[in-house]
Amino acid sequence: MEQDYNINQNYKPPSKEDIAKHQDFAALLQRFEAETPADAQPESAPRSPLRVLPWVGALAAAAALAAWFFFVNTETSPAEYRRAEEQYFAERAFINPPFPEVPAAQFVSAKINANAGGVYEHKTGSRVVIPQSAFVDDKGALIEGEVDIKYREFHDYVDFFLSGIPMTYDSAGVQYILESAGMIEVYAEQDGRRVRMAPGKDLDVELVSYVNVDNVNVPPSYNIYKLDETQENWVFTDVDKIQFVEEDDLQDLDPDDPTTPVKQELRKELQRIKNDRKAESARLEATFAAPVKPTKPQRSNSNGQVFDLDFADNPAMAQLYKNSLWQVSPRSAVTAAQIMRNPTDVELNKLNDAEYEIIFTDGRTKQTVIVNPVLTGADYDNALAAFNAKLADYERLRTERQAQIAAARAESEARFAADSLAAHGKFADALAQLQADGNTHGATDLIMRKKIVNRFRATSFGIWNCDRPLPPDIQLLSANFVTDKGQKIDKMTGYMVDKSLNTVNRFLATDEAYMSFNRNSEHLLWVVTPENKIAVFRSEDFKNIPQGERDFTFVLEESDKEVKDETDVREILYF
Repeated sequence: MEQDYNINQNYKPPSKEDIAKHQDFAALLQRFEAETPADAQPESAPRSPLRVLPWVGALAAAAALAAWFFFVNTETSPAEYRRAEEQYFAERAFINPPFPEVPAAQFVSAKINANAGGVYEHKTGSRVVIPQSAFVDDKGALIEGEVDIKYREFHDYVDFFLSGIPMTYDSAGVQYILESAGMIEVYAEQDGRRVRMAPGKDLDVELVSYVNVDNVNVPPSYNIYKLDETQENWVFTDVDKIQFVEEDDLQDLDPDDPTTPVKQELRKELQRIKNDRKAESARLEATFAAPVKPTKPQRSNSNGQVFDLDFADNPAMAQLYKNSLWQVSPRSAVTAAQIMRNPTDVELNKLNDAEYEIIFTDGRTKQTVIVNPVLTGADYDNALAAFNAKLADYERLRTERQAQIAAARAESEARFAADSLAAHGKFADALAQLQADGNTHGATDLIMRKKIVNRFRATSFGIWNCDRPLPPDIQLLSANFVTDKGQKIDKMTGYMVDKSLNTVNRFLATDEAYMSFNRNSEHLLWVVTPENKIAVFRSEDFKNIPQGERDFTFVLEESDKEVKDETDVREILYF
C-alpha cells in the first residue's frame, strides 16, 4: 500500500513529560500487540504507529520521519539493545575519530593582534570577529601582541564521521540526533601555547553553510550548542540566527536529476532579480544627489609653525583664503623657519579637506610644504559658527535624501519580493507536478539546498554546532551485519545517514540490533572494519529491503581502497 507522510523539518519537539511517558519502547510494543486484533496483524503487512496508535501523541513527530517501521519479537529487547549500545560507547573515547591519522577538516591559521582585535575571514565566506584585548594566559594575565587563531569548519556527514564527534544530544534521559547546519572548532595560541578567552569577551561568528529546506521562503529553525568535552555532552546556548544568503546560490545540479530543469529555472530567475536589485540601487543613488559635507575650520595651535601668505597679485585666492594662516603639517619635511623667504612663484594645491600642498619656486629651486589652513581668535569663532550652520543644513539634506531613497527603495523591494515569491511558487508547483507524475527519486529530490549564514556568539574556545535535535526513532527492525566477503560484523561502530538530513547517526552494529529508516529518503550505512577498510550498504540496497521484513541481514560491500586522506573517504561513500 502506498504511504503518504508529510516530512516536517520545522516540527515542535515533544516535551520532556511526553517523552518520558513513552520512553519504554518494549512496553509500547506489548501494548500495541495486546490492543490490535490478530486479524489486523497480517505478517506480510507493515504496521505504522502513526496510523494504528493515535494515542501516542508524543511520538507523532518521530513517526512523521519514518514511512515504515518494522515490528519483531526477538530474544533481545529494544531496551536491552539500548543498554548494550550505551555501554559500548561509554567504553570508548567520547571524541573517537575512525581514522586518527586522517583529519576531518584542516585547521587554518591567521595572526591577529591581541590588543587591537580583528576579523578572520575563511575561504567559505565565514567570518570570526575578535574583540580588543580578548585573550588571557593560564594565570589570567592579559595577552598582548600577535596570537594565532586556529579555525576549521565541518559541513557534511563525511566531516562529521571523520571528526569522531558524536552528533547526539541527551536531554531528560532521551537521546536526540542532531541535524547540523554547520559546525566549527576554534582556539588561539601564542608561541605555541593555548590562550583563553578573557572574561566578558566573545567571538562573533558568521558561519556560511548550506541546509536542506522544504520551504524556500522561510529560513529553518536551528539552535546553537557548545560541546562540553568534560561532561561529554552538547550544551544548548542560544537560538541560531539563520539568514538566507542574498545571492541564493544553488549547489551544482545533477544532470540526471529530473528536478534539475526547474531548479535551473529558479536559479536563473533569482539571478535576474539580484541583478535588477543592484541596478536599482545604483539608479537611486544617482537620482538623489548627495549633499557636500562642509569642512570644519582648524584653530592655530600656536606652536611657532604658522606663517602667512600674501595673495595681493591674485584677488581670487586672496578672497578664498581671507583671514587664513598656514600651519605646517607634521607630515611636512620642513619647518616654518626653513620655508623659502622670497620665492618667485607660489603654487597652492588642495590634497584633501584638511591639507594643502604649497610649492615655492625660486629659479630652479623648488620647495614643497604640506600645510593646514588655520584661523585664530575671532576669525576662528566666526568661521566655526558658519560651519555649524552649514553642518546643520548638510544633516537636514542628508536625512531628506535618505528618506527619499528609502521610500523609493521600499517600493522597488516590494516588487522584488513579489517576483521572488512568484519564482519560488512556480518552482514549488513544478516540483509538485513532477512528484504527481512520478518523476522523482524520492523525498530528497524535492528538497532544496539553500546557502545560509549562521550568526551566533561563541563565549569560549572549542567546538560549536548549529543544530536542531531530531526525536529518537523507534528501532524495531531486527538487524544483523556481515561484509560481502563473509566477515561477521559484531560489536562495531556503525554509521547511518539520511541524505535529506545533515547528520550521522552513530549506532552499535551487532547481532540483533534494532534499526529503522525512512523509505522515502536515501540512506547510507557503513562500518570501519578491523582492517581499517570501509564497508558500505548503499541507498539502492535499502530500496531492496522487502516491505514488511521483520528480520534482515545487512550485507555491506567492503571497499578495497586504502584510506589515506579525506578524498579517499569521499570517493568510497559518494560512489
